[in-house]
Amino acid sequence: MAKLGVPVLDADLVGHAVLQVEAFSEVAAAWPSVVSDGTIDRRALGRVVFSDISALTKLESITHPHIRRNVQDWLLAHPGPVAVESPLASVDWLEDQALVVVVAAPLELRRQRLRERGLNDKEIDTRLAAQASPAEWLGVADEVIDNSGGTDQLRWEVLELFERRRWFVTPER
Repeated sequence: MAKLGVPVLDADLVGHAVLQVEAFSEVAAAWPSVVSDGTIDRRALGRVVFSDISALTKLESITHPHIRRNVQDWLLAHPGPVAVESPLASVDWLEDQALVVVVAAPLELRRQRLRERGLNDKEIDTRLAAQASPAEWLGVADEVIDNSGGTDQLRWEVLELFERRRWFVTPER
């Protein structure tokens, strides 16, 4: 979407920044073992929270208000069509006029992509178990984009969505 000229915000990256700034003290107090060299070690934190639903719930209660505020501030600064990339199926905090587009891929392909990011099978299993199910994702979707192919297919899917929704943009070359 960014290559189509649409401002894109990655809410996951906002969450990474929130961990190191606004939520740092509270997260560090809750899980001191995940602090390394004055920063939150996200991989260590992931091992803790993705294996314990109460820890994940606590982390979300600490970070989500900050993430929500940062995303909403960004939305106010970017009037017009924008995209917010979110790793969560819960989008109730987005504006009512939001069109929820779910980018979906088969489970084994998602597992392969996580392996390529350096996660082992146990880490993948615990993360996937803590995430919304495909049915939950599809339940919030206004549109679904298939991400089982390569970059060219994904680009075509996005262009087709823009055409169907009659959004006019000029793709970067």
